[in-house]
Amino acid sequence: MIKKITYFLPVLFLTTLISCSSDIKKDFTFFGGKIINPKSKNVILYYEEEAIDTFLLNNKNKFLGEFKSLKEGLYHFRHGNEYQYIYLEPKDSLMLRLNTWDFDESLVYAGKGAERNNILIDCFLAEEKEKNIL
Repeated sequence: MIKKITYFLPVLFLTTLISCSSDIKKDFTFFGGKIINPKSKNVILYYEEEAIDTFLLNNKNKFLGEFKSLKEGLYHFRHGNEYQYIYLEPKDSLMLRLNTWDFDESLVYAGKGAERNNILIDCFLAEEKEKNIL
């Protein structure tokens, strides 16, 4: 019994210590992702037609931006001559992955806020499909 307790207490202590974290980054909103077959070296984020930030792609074609105070609402990002809308809320952590050869169809989101943005892109693609049928 004593052996179990001496084993369990350090594990409990380490788990508690690791789970404690500072809340410095809790107020930030993150937006980033990976671009396959990039057409330019940057991604630009817009809010109401005003450029908020420009993210440069690194050597692995990834980008990441963080915002201290971001308004909730509909944004759009542009890469090359393509763009797509996203919905961001404060404290979101939205990551995207897309292939520029099939921009809208390959776009997928992950992280906090991904579910509503994946629904948005699915609705957009369904509407595009209907337009092509008509």
